Amino acid sequence: MEEYLRLQQEAVEADRATLRADREALDKRRKAIDAEISRSFQKERQEVGRVMDDLQKEREALDRERAGWAEVLEEAKKARLYQRDRVTLNVGGTPFETTRSTLMQVPATFFSVMLSDRWAATEGSASPTSSSSGTSRAPQELFIDRDPVLFRHILNCLRGTAVRVDSLPTEQRAPLMDEAHFYGLRSRWDHYASADGVIPVVDIFQHIGARAGKQADLSGLHPTIVECSARSCGGGTPRNVLQADMEEHYQSDFSACGPQWIRFEFKSHMVCPMVYEIHNGGARILRNWQLQGSIDGDAWTTLREHLNDESLQAKGRCSYLVDKYDGMFWRQLRIQTTGPSLIASGEANTRMQIDLFSVRFFGLVNPTSPPDPPVHKRARRESASSDEGAVPLDDVQ
Repeated sequence: MEEYLRLQQEAVEADRATLRADREALDKRRKAIDAEISRSFQKERQEVGRVMDDLQKEREALDRERAGWAEVLEEAKKARLYQRDRVTLNVGGTPFETTRSTLMQVPATFFSVMLSDRWAATEGSASPTSSSSGTSRAPQELFIDRDPVLFRHILNCLRGTAVRVDSLPTEQRAPLMDEAHFYGLRSRWDHYASADGVIPVVDIFQHIGARAGKQADLSGLHPTIVECSARSCGGGTPRNVLQADMEEHYQSDFSACGPQWIRFEFKSHMVCPMVYEIHNGGARILRNWQLQGSIDGDAWTTLREHLNDESLQAKGRCSYLVDKYDGMFWRQLRIQTTGPSLIASGEANTRMQIDLFSVRFFGLVNPTSPPDPPVHKRARRESASSDEGAVPLDDVQ
């Protein structure tokens, strides 16, 4: 009996060993199948990823191609409009090609008068640069009997290019102002006379300094002659801009909020700026600002506005025509920021800061009140301005 039980026990143990071996074999087989499935899945996923990457690249290429065609279409539209809008000007025997829209962008000028009858858009009329069949033909040439050398700068001004008056030969600067007056791009005035005839175009600070015996050191001009002030001061003083001191130049308080300004008050003169020059400092660069004029320091007229103007660089110098005035003389001038200035290091900036080495004005200087300017409609502050002999343009309707 015992032998039988022993044999039975051995048989059970053998069966158990067989079952364990079978289970281990099954586990091994399952792991092999799982590994194979995992490898196949990984391979398929990688393949799908490659296909998705290829599709994304193709999509980006198609987007670039579409954008390229859109640019080509836009350029084609512009070229078509340009061909229809082309104007050829023969200035003193030299041809200049431009567009009617460029010449007409400033109202009430020589060009707006010259082109108004010739290019007036009337109902049912065809463009002067297109034939009756609608095809483009060569633009008609218009002759202007003026100096072609100076006209190049006039046309660049209309195209929005900053005119570097200081880079011109000295003998061309005053004639350029005369040309600007002829074309109506400068304010027009009658002959403001002084003791020796028509008042010349001068460097305003130098002219006043020479009369005060301060030809060299303009920073020494007494505040009773020219008073310089600013909304805030973070470095140097406002008077430093008169001397163009590269060490002690003027900076507004860089932590100050809101628009910043630097103001020049001419105590015993009235000035009529035609061109002004800014020599920017090295830390902050003007991008959004206005040149303003005032009779009484209360009502201010914008003489020129700059929006996102990138003409100035760090420690750079640039000159600008003053194109928004009407032959008026001012007691005060100021440069006021209207938007963020650029930080020379490239950091983000939201403050309207000023950093200047120097400011220069070129134009007319009258030590006494000038003749009355052309009459304008007065909307407000007429009585407050009448004793100064001019009306701010901000008050003109």
